[in-house]
Amino acid sequence: MPLNEFLKDWIVNYAKSKDVFQKTLVEIKKDVSEIVAIHKHKEVRYFIDPFLENIDKNLKEIKQDSHAFFICTNSEENLKKMISMWDELISYSHLGFIFLNPFSRTDKLWTIFPHTHNLIADEASLNTGLQSMFIQVEQVDRNSVEKMYENE
Repeated sequence: MPLNEFLKDWIVNYAKSKDVFQKTLVEIKKDVSEIVAIHKHKEVRYFIDPFLENIDKNLKEIKQDSHAFFICTNSEENLKKMISMWDELISYSHLGFIFLNPFSRTDKLWTIFPHTHNLIADEASLNTGLQSMFIQVEQVDRNSVEKMYENE
């Protein structure tokens, strides 16, 4: 199974599990590089972007107040990319990132909403704080992931 397809299936299950108690999920739509979870009162877009290669293009598709997530692997490169774009990302009030390693022996993911994080965190400790969340999930090596999924 290609990596993008694996992540799509994973996020569909994730979206369903997040809705177990609220029961507002009406429909889930799968697109080539995105999953859209339609709830009774909102729509949540999940952009499948394992190495954040399409982040610039996808950001242009969403409004500042849209509910959206980028689903990416828990790699050092992805963390650096997010940090390098921090000033732009904080302008999206409901934008989140899910850094994922489903094969991690520790936590499987960590989530961050740059806008909210920026409101409560000290700018001087941004890198340290993000790094402390990052290390809670085993790091993903891009070459290893690509090899694993190309052989399937």
